[in-house]
Amino acid sequence: GFDTANTLIKEIVALDFALKVESFGLRELPEAAKALCTLAGTFTDYKREELRERQAMLRENIETFLGTNGLIVTPTLPSRPPAWKTLRREKHLVDNLCYYLTLANVCDLPAISIVLGVPGEQFPFSLQLVGPPDSDFTLVRYAAKLQEDLMTGKEANSDR
Repeated sequence: GFDTANTLIKEIVALDFALKVESFGLRELPEAAKALCTLAGTFTDYKREELRERQAMLRENIETFLGTNGLIVTPTLPSRPPAWKTLRREKHLVDNLCYYLTLANVCDLPAISIVLGVPGEQFPFSLQLVGPPDSDFTLVRYAAKLQEDLMTGKEANSDR
């Protein structure tokens, strides 16, 4: 699902954003927002329908996978975050950084990220938890408990 979500994300975001801009009647937008609306404006009715069908199919597959009590846990980043100056220079890195985060966005599922590192110790590691529809509060409680358990263990073992 991650590959599919990542191929859909830009077009789905553009389509959804343009529809919201249109419904609110917004006229003055920042350049990045105008670019999204311009992209969405290039979509034919067939393309829009195809995007929605692909989004619905992905969501259905992920919801089936999750069931009512499932949980997807991924790192928030596939690797150590690059330096800011590198990120600004090499835009393709942004797509790589968002690889694991797009699934919840495209499928409109609740998700939360938790930090599992101690600031100043290497770099903090973080996880994203994605739950089934309407599991928002359960997901937050589980994430808080998981973070507490994992951080307590890390702090207890970090006497250096």
